[in-house]
Amino acid sequence: MSKAKINIKKKGDLQLRTYSANHIVQMKDNASYVTPDPTTLDYQVVHDEYSTALDDSLAAGKIHMAKIAIKDAKRVLLEGSMTDRCAYVNLKTKDKAKQLSSGLDVTGVRTKATLLPAVQNLCVNPGDNAGSLNYHWMPLAGARTIQLETSPDPMTPTGWTRQKSVTKSKSTVPGLLSGSRVWGRARGVNSAGEGAWSDPVSIIAP
Repeated sequence: MSKAKINIKKKGDLQLRTYSANHIVQMKDNASYVTPDPTTLDYQVVHDEYSTALDDSLAAGKIHMAKIAIKDAKRVLLEGSMTDRCAYVNLKTKDKAKQLSSGLDVTGVRTKATLLPAVQNLCVNPGDNAGSLNYHWMPLAGARTIQLETSPDPMTPTGWTRQKSVTKSKSTVPGLLSGSRVWGRARGVNSAGEGAWSDPVSIIAP
């Protein structure tokens, strides 16, 4: 005796939508299932609402990356303007106290590093391959490296696994269990030590 099965826990978000859409097509006008439960209409509503929520989630990730690109371009302009201001200050005076009064750093004066604040806007999207996730976040000024950790659901203090540290504001984590919910968090590291963790984010691995 055979039984139908779905194995939905092993399917990523996009795979689940495709699987459900195919089910809808196969069930339409199927003489073997005249009065399906849930009804054709009720099931379609649930499927459509999930599909819309998934599209919104994916679009939000793209919008976030676009805003980061705009910010990076504006940072280049600001860095150029600050470089010009620094040249102006040096042209006006060689006095260290007056230079410090400009709010700029001065050579010969060492500033003690402090622990970094939490990484902001940590986001995660499905990777290109099964079991992989793409993480990205706002660049953290002063960070030498960014530590990324992942945890299976539910989160526990001892359930976190350290992933490869990076110097950029993005990282791909492979080898995760496809269809499982995965939590992620990140923090910056500088000469003062390890900074504060970001708020954790979660997604079901594709």
